[in-house]
Amino acid sequence: MNKKFDEFFYRLNNFTPEIKQKERLELIVNELNEKLKETKELVFLCTHNSRRSQICEVWASIFSLIYKKEILINSAGTIRTSVHKEIFNVLKKCGVSVNENEEIGFKKLLIKLKSKTLDQINANKFIAIMTCSDAEKSCPIDSRSVKNINMFFKDPKVYDNTKYMEEEYLKTNSNIAEELNYIFKRIN
Repeated sequence: MNKKFDEFFYRLNNFTPEIKQKERLELIVNELNEKLKETKELVFLCTHNSRRSQICEVWASIFSLIYKKEILINSAGTIRTSVHKEIFNVLKKCGVSVNENEEIGFKKLLIKLKSKTLDQINANKFIAIMTCSDAEKSCPIDSRSVKNINMFFKDPKVYDNTKYMEEEYLKTNSNIAEELNYIFKRIN
């Protein structure tokens, strides 16, 4: 790949969760291992599908490829908006390829990030992963979901247009990448 990505991935692989975080992540691994027997589709949900769920879609897709997991990854929200521009910037800073059409590239993977709603997800069954507590409250129960898993992340949106914006988006991106890497290494 490239040096920037290699350095970022090295840090991810040396991530050691604290005790409570490890317990929570192991519970998610166990839930996924059980439900992946029913469906190989994951949908990351967040109200606007513009930040956290998009980052999850990218990293889960990359880790699925790296760890040779045959899982279809998607993201959705209750409201279709647009992908926040800072998402593309933080991914570039981690060494992920982003082309002029804002498509994410990694090896043979090409992802066109766009905000979408659950009704745009073409799946008979999926595992829903809630990335924000608002999605848990506001997302309708979808009969196609075989399991709803909570995996909440701090919303970097509160730092938009402040001097902390870049730093906070990078923190959120790193937190998501660390946890998803930990999970994808351990799922069957």
